[in-house]
Amino acid sequence: MSEGAIQAAEFAVWMQEFGPFPPDDADYPIAVAVSGGADSLCLAWLARRWRRHVVGLIVDHGLRAESSDEAHRTAAVLDGFGMAGRVLPLTGLRRDGGLQEGARAARYRALTRACREAGCLDLLIGHHAGDQAETVAMRQRAGSAAYGLAGMAACRELADLRLLRPLLRVSSARLRVTLREAGIAWAEDPSNQNRQFERVRVRQSLGTQDVSALCHMAGAHARERQEDEACRLEEAAKRVVFHPGGFFLLPADLCGPVLLGLLWQVLSGRAYPPARRIMSALLTMPKACTLHGVTLRKAGRLGPGWVLCREAQAMESAVQAVDGAIWDGRWQLRSAGTATGMVVSAAGHDGGNTGLPFAVRRTLPALRAVSGAAPHDARFDFIRPMAVFSGSFWSLMAQ
Repeated sequence: MSEGAIQAAEFAVWMQEFGPFPPDDADYPIAVAVSGGADSLCLAWLARRWRRHVVGLIVDHGLRAESSDEAHRTAAVLDGFGMAGRVLPLTGLRRDGGLQEGARAARYRALTRACREAGCLDLLIGHHAGDQAETVAMRQRAGSAAYGLAGMAACRELADLRLLRPLLRVSSARLRVTLREAGIAWAEDPSNQNRQFERVRVRQSLGTQDVSALCHMAGAHARERQEDEACRLEEAAKRVVFHPGGFFLLPADLCGPVLLGLLWQVLSGRAYPPARRIMSALLTMPKACTLHGVTLRKAGRLGPGWVLCREAQAMESAVQAVDGAIWDGRWQLRSAGTATGMVVSAAGHDGGNTGLPFAVRRTLPALRAVSGAAPHDARFDFIRPMAVFSGSFWSLMAQ
């Protein structure tokens, strides 16, 4: 593996693996998450040399007094690249043992929202080979199966955004060499040396050979995961029906435990599916049940199989009805320009005579007037992503 500076042509080849990309103009910018550290700053530098219209998104976690100044200094560095930089301040983060997990979740929410506002379809993330090795080592210690040992995916598809990690094959040392040759200084986050965090302890325990071996393992499991995903996609397309009402119709014998868990994840809105042992037990003895905010029940007049739908009691409370509003993490309101003074909430007993079971009707989104009239052209789109499948999943399921 080369340890010299990364050349523009080499980076362009890496990016071709994610292509094709939209036109390189102001209407289709590419976003880069930039912390000011060496890894993400090098990614921003490489991205700007690869493409003109790139925007840097800098999350200020607000956990240290100097973090705001550091974020704006990073924006100034990006300006020197000829690249727009936007600071995204966060507030209210927990400062206990869940700090890193909470900060990560808040960071990705802010980045996703900023990408949507800027019209960015792709967000580049600066994770490198060392980060991948740490992830695999942590999952290995936690007893993860092959799926988890595949590590971070180079491309992860969300509802309206792709997370791209083009540096997973590159060492952190090489990123620093690239910045030094370009004469670019970077900042070091002191939390990267704080042994209170498991990832830091793992990082400090890994040697160069360990990183190489763990990345090789991740690559092998990733190929295995891709093959499994292709099989699940085919199974889903043949045996599962996705209804525009935001629920699934399953066959009488349900489906494989992994696919069932992933469908459960879609409706629950959780980051991970239920444990496979729970899904396997359910397949052994199928029965109506509720878990993780999702209900499995007999399909009744819809057929001989099962309905998998959202649990009414677990849904989000009302949100203001503005164009683009997302309710319950699953539905997005469109054409709501005249919905002044209205809210989006569960239909409940007002679900109407749609021909659907009451358990489904009550979980549909509805506009309710506080004042004003409902827009006649408003609609709701089901947007909950199936990030663990390829991008063709929804098109196949919706047919």
